Amino acid sequence: MKPGSRPAGGRQRPTLYSTLRRIHLGVALLAVCTAGLSLTALGFAALRVYADHNLRLVARSISYTLEAPVVFRDKVATGETLAVIAASEDVSRATVLDLDNRVLADWQRPATNAETACGTRSGELLSTGVIEQPILHDTQPVGTLRMTGDPSNRCSSCCKARWAC
Repeated sequence: MKPGSRPAGGRQRPTLYSTLRRIHLGVALLAVCTAGLSLTALGFAALRVYADHNLRLVARSISYTLEAPVVFRDKVATGETLAVIAASEDVSRATVLDLDNRVLADWQRPATNAETACGTRSGELLSTGVIEQPILHDTQPVGTLRMTGDPSNRCSSCCKARWAC
């Protein structure tokens, strides 16, 4: 082929500049996507740690409040106190057991239809499992509190905020 002539089919060969520009754009997009995915994964890891820490603090607070009803094995007072506190926190289930592992109170958050698929999925990712907190009276265990967190409320509000933009 002579210099300056076109190849068969009428298409020009790409110049070195256009080839390098296309490669540079691909590398830049790959770098931005990698950074975005890394930051998202780190954000979810941090949220999971904070959710676990918050659930442990709530469990400790509830165990201090339930000390007297558990010592006297008052099922009604234990259930009422547990329901009042757990309903205002991100708790999906809480169970109070005495020393003989008999249930004194059990509370579960009512299921709602308002949960979105996004909130449910991210709630599963952020779930920390069951937390056990001993209920102490004068440094002696008198019972156990078992709690499961419910971060789907927080996640569904994040999803709603994202879609509102």
